[in-house]
Amino acid sequence: VWDCSINRPEINCPGILCDEVSREMFIWRPVIAKVVSIQDVKTGVVTLADLVKINAILDMKSDMEYYFSKKDGEY
Repeated sequence: VWDCSINRPEINCPGILCDEVSREMFIWRPVIAKVVSIQDVKTGVVTLADLVKINAILDMKSDMEYYFSKKDGEY
């Protein structure tokens, strides 16, 4: 699933996920962030539309954290 033998210097990454898991990252990302549980995903409590919205909010959170981590708010 995770191959650490593949070095990705262009994205500063020590490895790569297999294609199947990469395609599922929009599901796993909210689970890893502990916004939803895997049980909620598997039982359908969380819909695909919910996951899309959650990922957008996580993107926004990441962008804001990056923005405010830079001196004087410069990118």
